[in-house]
Amino acid sequence: MKDGRFVVSLGHRRFEAWGAAAEGFVVHIASDDRDLETLSVLTHLPRQDDEVPMALDTHGLTGWVPQGVKVPAGVAEKALDGFFESQGAKDLTGWAWERGAQAQELRFT
Repeated sequence: MKDGRFVVSLGHRRFEAWGAAAEGFVVHIASDDRDLETLSVLTHLPRQDDEVPMALDTHGLTGWVPQGVKVPAGVAEKALDGFFESQGAKDLTGWAWERGAQAQELRFT
């Protein structure tokens, strides 16, 4: 995956990854991009809530995200492969898809 924002849409299903290969990505999947309630964010198990910085652009804009949502590039690629295979959020060992407020809060648009 390249640095920046990566988006794939299959009908109303959507995969989004934001970040950098060196730092990690925040990965979202929506089973219906018209309904934010279907949005999930990939999180590490066990849950890690300590906040860490994340570059939001090349001009130095930085956001703070829970450490557990920064996904290594290899895991983001597996999530993308799973999205193409299942057209949704595929289970990945050591990771969980979390819905609700945190998934919506961490969506960078």
